[in-house]
Amino acid sequence: MARNVKVSTVSFLTSEGSTTVEANMIEGDRIIELVLAAKPDIVCFPELFPIVNVCKGEIGKRAEEIQRMTLEWASKRARQGHTYLIVPTLEEAAGHLYNTAFLIDRRGDILGKYRKTHLAPEEKNFFCVDTPGDTYPVFETDFGKIAIMTCMDVHYPEVARIYALEGAEILFWPTVAYGPTEEFLHIALRSRAIDNQLFCVASNYVNVPYLPGKLMGRAAIIGLDGKYRADTGNRPGVATAVVDLDEGYEMWYTGDIKMRFPTLRDTFMKTRRPETYGKICERGCKVTANRRDQI
Repeated sequence: MARNVKVSTVSFLTSEGSTTVEANMIEGDRIIELVLAAKPDIVCFPELFPIVNVCKGEIGKRAEEIQRMTLEWASKRARQGHTYLIVPTLEEAAGHLYNTAFLIDRRGDILGKYRKTHLAPEEKNFFCVDTPGDTYPVFETDFGKIAIMTCMDVHYPEVARIYALEGAEILFWPTVAYGPTEEFLHIALRSRAIDNQLFCVASNYVNVPYLPGKLMGRAAIIGLDGKYRADTGNRPGVATAVVDLDEGYEMWYTGDIKMRFPTLRDTFMKTRRPETYGKICERGCKVTANRRDQI
């Protein structure tokens, strides 16, 4: 039996120059009205809404206020549309600033949050974010299990693999990404979809007219085969698609093998050999130690 879910994701129009939190919120209002008309089950806004292109000084001074404003806005809009809403923003907690994606449920309550685990080298300089997260939560919704990774996280295949092992079915990727890197970023995201048999959903900002080196848009929904189900291209707007969470690649095996490995996802997950992967952590520790010595 099909488990159909209507997914919407946003390519958010922003100016090239400095803007304000209030201007971003106004644009957010315009977009959400457009999104909710499609009656989606879940909507994803891009990374750090609504502080992109806002002066760093303003961000630092208003961090707690920005978090409160964003969550109040998201709660109201989720209730209005009876939808789940992923709204990434700045989070202040115990004197630290996190790049956090909050998941709001259909009633407007916070169902959970994901703190970006892999910060970009200049994240503190641009967005005042000073602390990475260190957990990979999977969220149970009324239609299935979802997870979130943010921007830089796409370069680390371990993130998506952890989520797949924990049973996630849709992986959302809010980002602030510039061209001309879009091809290798989307190749990475499509690879995560294929390797882990997850639907992957990108949301981003865009400058108009789009030129190489500018914010690239490309809000997109990607299927288990790595192909696009919907894509805004290098334009502002909303990509929406209905996906079936029971969809999967039936394997051509027969008999007992087919019972043990009925789908491609089962094959990938059940034939893993984690006992041979220790070198990943071992090597990671050595690299980290060497870099500390250099610093």
